[in-house]
Amino acid sequence: MRCTAATLSTLVALALGEGLVRALAPQRTAYTGAAMMAPDPDCGHVLVAGHRHGGVAINAQGMRDVERPQARLAGERRVLVLGDSFAFGAVALEDTFPRALARELGPGVDVLNAGVPAYSTRHEAAWLRKFGLGLSPDAVVVGFFVGNDPWENAGEEVHTVVDGELVVKDARRARSALRRLYNRSHLYRLLRGLPSRLREVLGGEPALERGYHRLERKRMGVCATGGAAATWEAGWRVSREKLAEVRDLVTPAPVVVLVIPDEFQVDASLRVAVLRRYDMDPAGYDWDSPQRRVARICEELGLERVDVLEECRRRTAAGERLYKPLDSHWSEAGNLLAARRLAASAALAALAGCASGPPQGSSERR
Repeated sequence: MRCTAATLSTLVALALGEGLVRALAPQRTAYTGAAMMAPDPDCGHVLVAGHRHGGVAINAQGMRDVERPQARLAGERRVLVLGDSFAFGAVALEDTFPRALARELGPGVDVLNAGVPAYSTRHEAAWLRKFGLGLSPDAVVVGFFVGNDPWENAGEEVHTVVDGELVVKDARRARSALRRLYNRSHLYRLLRGLPSRLREVLGGEPALERGYHRLERKRMGVCATGGAAATWEAGWRVSREKLAEVRDLVTPAPVVVLVIPDEFQVDASLRVAVLRRYDMDPAGYDWDSPQRRVARICEELGLERVDVLEECRRRTAAGERLYKPLDSHWSEAGNLLAARRLAASAALAALAGCASGPPQGSSERR
């Protein structure tokens, strides 16, 4: 009886602790979304249709978007946005750049958000082939994040799905019970993070800042020059192949490539902080080289390109925050900037009836 009572007391204490942590100090993780992901043999992973969690709702077609019929309404034109977590959004749904783009383009143009966290161009092309073509898009926007798309395109599948959660393969740890606990228990995540928080208190350095700098150091490799640049060639080659595949799948509908800069390219103070922390030589990097590479690919493939790097730099230098702090994703302001630049692109402006001549990829082609 004493053993049973002790066990019951422990369970009650754990339940109370879990409730308190959730209420007073909820713990964030990179991908945890209460079983938002499902494995897919072609796309690697997809969003679970009908999922609801916090401020995230996945519609019946497996997109973080409003509900809509599979078939277009009469006279309606559709823009399909492919991308990763930038398109999915780290902000409220209405503040994501696909939803903002719909408002910019105006009535008669429906913008569908097919962004999925941890997607690269390989995943996006596969999703388009399997799911997107059935939505009959009149134009496609591909978000290309220079911070990780090139190297993720080159390699094998980086992530896997365990208990509905997206995890890095190296961190799978085989024992899914602990993974399930980590994904669902805020108390467990708090306890696991205590050593890092202790170092933060003793050393006076935020753990989030240290982790973010480590991530940005890795991403800076895409800007490396000399021999180090060669390690990215396979990724750039696959990136070109997959953008060509997207183009060929939707021809004659236009494809617009939104080139998404990494924050270290935009914010000079962040770049300097990372270089100093790891004693890196800035002479070994060309900070604009990824954008030039994407520009060459788009020119070769005949794709329209929207590059927001210089505008992001100007507005950041003026004090505007376009990225969420220590998060790497766009804030509401960054999403709005991208939406407005996309709406001004030749292909999408024509689709919205803002330019002379018939819209490319209109419904008459089907």
